[in-house]
Amino acid sequence: MRDPDDLELWAVFADHLMSLGDPRGELIVLARKGDPRALSRIASVLHDNRASWLDGISEEGAKIHWRYGFIDGATLDARLLDHETRARLLDLPAARFLTRLSIFGVRGEGFERDLAAIATQPRAVRELTLTSRACEVTNLAPALAALPALRSLKVAARDADLTRAEHPTLRALSLFLTRQPKHTALAFPRLSRLTLSVRQIARDDFPDVIHGLPALRELHITGRADEFCAQLIQSPGLTRLEELTLHKCGAATARAVLSRSATLTQIDFKMRRPAVTRELYQELLDARIDVAMWNQNDHRDVTRLDHEFNAHEEEPYEPVVE
Repeated sequence: MRDPDDLELWAVFADHLMSLGDPRGELIVLARKGDPRALSRIASVLHDNRASWLDGISEEGAKIHWRYGFIDGATLDARLLDHETRARLLDLPAARFLTRLSIFGVRGEGFERDLAAIATQPRAVRELTLTSRACEVTNLAPALAALPALRSLKVAARDADLTRAEHPTLRALSLFLTRQPKHTALAFPRLSRLTLSVRQIARDDFPDVIHGLPALRELHITGRADEFCAQLIQSPGLTRLEELTLHKCGAATARAVLSRSATLTQIDFKMRRPAVTRELYQELLDARIDVAMWNQNDHRDVTRLDHEFNAHEEEPYEPVVE
């Protein structure tokens, strides 16, 4: 099926399945009617057939979301499901329209074999999440090539090698890493949102991660923002951004970013030290930018600090006495 969201295609497919005696054809017809009275029948059909559709794979360690008798989303716990079982689940006929896949808890061999299993055939996955702080994510390129509909990629790992990783339609990329990612240049021409959190950054050789991302409009840096900012300020991509998040940054970083971009409509600065002064607050107001800034010590929203900065101008409180 070219588009899993095309209801007309599902209707045609339902006729085909019913002609084969496949109960999923009935599920599609019942679900499309939207009749609440059919919910019990839908639940009954799913209950009676899900074990056979999973081909004996236990749902312990697998959180499955069903749609019309097909697996629409799967969250797999690698601590409870070995690699062979995870690979077998991906190749089930019931998983042919899988659009959301999340794998976590991987240790030892890392995600190498999972990515190799994904790369064996084209898949309908739109959202892919790989989570394991204990290993490195490598060899992403073949898996990305097998996911032509991919829109969102999230990786939380010790390290990630994005060398030669490219995708023509990826829209959102989130990297939560211990070390800075390895790559020469990100080749995601339609990427509009990038979230990056890195614990360890080598200031001198941290690459310009937004170079070559012409569609990027949202950048969220939730790790060492000051170390990243030196490259960010010099990047031509800064002038295309509309939304920017910088955590653990200082006043100098905030001012430098403001001076380089006229396109920003929303900024979220998380201050790593008490750097919220009246002067900085006024600069942000003058820039007419929707700013949410927090002081790390007391977690006060700076957009509400006008009460504190202008407290002397307020009328004294006088209780009403009846």
